[in-house]
Amino acid sequence: MKLTQTLLCSLVTMSLMACSSDGGSTHVDIGGNNPAPTPNTPNNPNNPNTPNNPNNPNNPNNPSYQANGSNNGITSAVAQDKTLYSLTHSWKVQPPTSAQMASIQAAVANTNKLRAEVGLPALKYDERLSAYAQRRAEEIVRSFAHQRLNGQDIWKGVQNGYRGENLAAGNASADDTVLTQWRQSAGHYANMVNKNYTKIGVGLVYVPNSKYGYYWVQIFGSDATTSRYYFDTSIAETSNQQPLQSVLVDGVHIPLSAPQGNWTDISANGYSGKVNGYSYTRFGVLQNNKVGVYQTFYQGTPTADMPQTGRAEYTGQAVVVDGNKVNTQLAAHFDVDFGRKTLAGALTDSSGQAAVNLNANITGNTFHSTVGADVETHGGFFGSDASELAGDFRDYNSNKTGAYGARKR
Repeated sequence: MKLTQTLLCSLVTMSLMACSSDGGSTHVDIGGNNPAPTPNTPNNPNNPNTPNNPNNPNNPNNPSYQANGSNNGITSAVAQDKTLYSLTHSWKVQPPTSAQMASIQAAVANTNKLRAEVGLPALKYDERLSAYAQRRAEEIVRSFAHQRLNGQDIWKGVQNGYRGENLAAGNASADDTVLTQWRQSAGHYANMVNKNYTKIGVGLVYVPNSKYGYYWVQIFGSDATTSRYYFDTSIAETSNQQPLQSVLVDGVHIPLSAPQGNWTDISANGYSGKVNGYSYTRFGVLQNNKVGVYQTFYQGTPTADMPQTGRAEYTGQAVVVDGNKVNTQLAAHFDVDFGRKTLAGALTDSSGQAAVNLNANITGNTFHSTVGADVETHGGFFGSDASELAGDFRDYNSNKTGAYGARKR
């Protein structure tokens, strides 16, 4: 008989008019047997729990920038979400598989079934909230808590309005998770039938041999709720129209040289770092000198004609950031199987020892590591016939980050 373990938490938050150090939000943790507090009506202008007008530029809950599938810069990214390490692709999330998507849709339908039972309108499925829910599902594999992996507040990833999060683990089906686990917990049920929520995102991941196997997240929001996260369906999704000439940081273009396989220093407009690249790629690290935190980047001319069969070998270079130390003396080597949609690589130091091992699955012209991997990596293919690749990584064991690029041999 297969044994299934479960673990449940619930959280609800309301935006406040009063400013505070965390951007004007309060967070109420709800135990499994405690009822959720009912937010006051958002239509009462004298209600201190009324969400601020998201269009008010003086509203502390209104981010200074909007993410529309583009890089939003080191200063803003570090200030808003310190779990981010990629400057150009931080907000991208690997889309769920078709099987996962069917389960996610079933979870939304089950939630709306519960709302209909008490006379509430259905929640609308929101892709941005689902992208963040999917990222949270990946995170709770490592730490089952209402916190990001670095201990940061979860609401750095979703902003404005009324917001809530439900977590569950252990069950494979949407029926068991929504109609049994969450329904039978007062706090979780209260989130699902909260009258102030109008939309929902759902995340689901399956990690074989992990503690619980299946991990579920619901993210709730009102009309004003937004998220910077989005599903990574194409490496071409970027607002920088000149990816070989500059990297876009906080709305400012930082010039990039044409290094052709050589590391070059970057120093412009208050930023410094290292850049490398080839005919179709640029990759490296960049630091806002005031913030003092390095972030990786990779970009270029995306491949439009991806190979569907065959294998290829790629060689190139990499940079690794360990705290404030930046090491550019690493070689990169990758074996790619286009038929099997797999990538395996290693970053080696000057002695030939593997410093970082990378494994990923290919989707379109992008590639992503599997959920729960000790080394998370994301990247893509660039140039005609996938002639180059580039990406970045985070090693959760050592907390090192870095970027790499390589050419087909």
